Amino acid sequence: MRFIKPTKPPTASSSHETPPLPPNQSGTDPDRGLFVVTFVIAILALVMLQRGSFSLCGNKCQTISCSNNLKQLGLAYQVWAGDNDGKFPMAVSVANGGALESTALATL
Repeated sequence: MRFIKPTKPPTASSSHETPPLPPNQSGTDPDRGLFVVTFVIAILALVMLQRGSFSLCGNKCQTISCSNNLKQLGLAYQVWAGDNDGKFPMAVSVANGGALESTALATL
């Protein structure tokens, strides 16, 4: 014996309802796609900023960076000289932790 599922008779309010939308066939949420595109653009912008493509200050930033590096090197040499009787690495033997012999070979 077969049982037939009873159906409701259409009412006045149900005849004007819109049918439910089918699920998204691609399986992705449209907001996720927007997020991925935004994320990729942000990563590209960061890469370009680090390479200097969007440099806002131009050569001035490089000048400041270079002078800061030179200052750090000068401080490192002064600290090293302070620990080695006021002598810089080029004036101290390699046996004592300096660079005297390697500097002499470089000038030949």
